[in-house]
Amino acid sequence: SYTYEVQATDAGGAIITKMLTINIGNLDDVAATLSVNTGGTLNEGGTTTITSAMLAANDVDTANSGLTFTVVSPPANGVTLRLNGTPLVATNTFTMQDVINGLVTVDHNGAEPSG
Repeated sequence: SYTYEVQATDAGGAIITKMLTINIGNLDDVAATLSVNTGGTLNEGGTTTITSAMLAANDVDTANSGLTFTVVSPPANGVTLRLNGTPLVATNTFTMQDVINGLVTVDHNGAEPSG
């Protein structure tokens, strides 16, 4: 922060002096990085939790609750990505904090893959 001494003078010549403090805030000007993207293994008919050892993003200017992942193309062939038990579809989002809190899961319905 920076502190300045300022004066205000009225038409009659009365002067008042005060200290003005200016605080410099962080600017969110650094892009997030995807620091971990290892994926994982899911057994047929099973469920796994996406952990920060599998998926992680970092941004020095943004809290984990503000780092958002967007589902662009959801999994197919009986695999469902979920946030706190709710299926995620294209354009749905979850945060890095959701991953840290263990709220993002992937499950398989047990069906054999097609093709």
